[in-house]
Amino acid sequence: MRRLIPLAALTAIVLACDSPNAPAADVLAAPVPGAVRTLRISMDTAQLIEGVLGHALLKAYDQSGMPLGTDRAQVVSSNPAVATIAASSLNAARDPRTGRIWQEQVIGFRLVAPGTASVFVTLDGVSDTLRLVVHPLRPSSSALVVESFTVIEYRATCAWACPYLVYAPLLKLREPTGSRTAEVVAVEFTLGNKSTGVCRGMVAYTPGRSAHLNPIYDYLWSNDLIFVSLNGQPLPGDSATARVTVRDASGNYSEVKASSAVQRMVANPVLPAPQSNDSGWNCQ
Repeated sequence: MRRLIPLAALTAIVLACDSPNAPAADVLAAPVPGAVRTLRISMDTAQLIEGVLGHALLKAYDQSGMPLGTDRAQVVSSNPAVATIAASSLNAARDPRTGRIWQEQVIGFRLVAPGTASVFVTLDGVSDTLRLVVHPLRPSSSALVVESFTVIEYRATCAWACPYLVYAPLLKLREPTGSRTAEVVAVEFTLGNKSTGVCRGMVAYTPGRSAHLNPIYDYLWSNDLIFVSLNGQPLPGDSATARVTVRDASGNYSEVKASSAVQRMVANPVLPAPQSNDSGWNCQ
């Protein structure tokens, strides 16, 4: 998702750090945490579709509400045929008042097949459960059709002589019936051996609508679904693919696929402009 710091706020932060008269931050003595009282596993379970990798965050608290580390928590799936534990990682959290640091575990789930599974987490005798309902994915979709797909390679325009080489996947979809609404709920672009990851969001295609799925922002880092070569060396791979998960008007999920060659070194590319209601993507 896009997260931007307002320029005024960023300037204030820089000035505060550089000013010799800026007061030192008060750091309190870090209290000693107690035993685990509450354990929570949280995840967006609204749109769980087979073949997708989901992520859940584990949080724990002691009796006073102080957050605790969850890196030692144990996680088990009740039905590995539906959801398997794919991987885990750690997020470092820090209390700015005391400087205390703890680790929160992020669990990756591979949603293998339609069905129901419960995920059980346990830490020091305290447990919690997350119920997953995985929806089937049809192999092909008629809810939306591909009007065009290409990947444009071009040099970024910067205020300085940046070497960035940008690859913008441009996918234009259309609702073909003129009488129904379909929603794109996930998308993944691949270029050679690189991938954007499965990015979740919601873009509605009202009856008959034809529009680009991936508008391009002028500010490079506001874009979720692009590839960038920071050193200016061309990325390998001359072809790209798009995989789009669609929810039709009946609530069924299906997939749209497209492939295309990469257009190399396009001068003055014409890129689709962002829409006012674009809320960005959450890529995993």
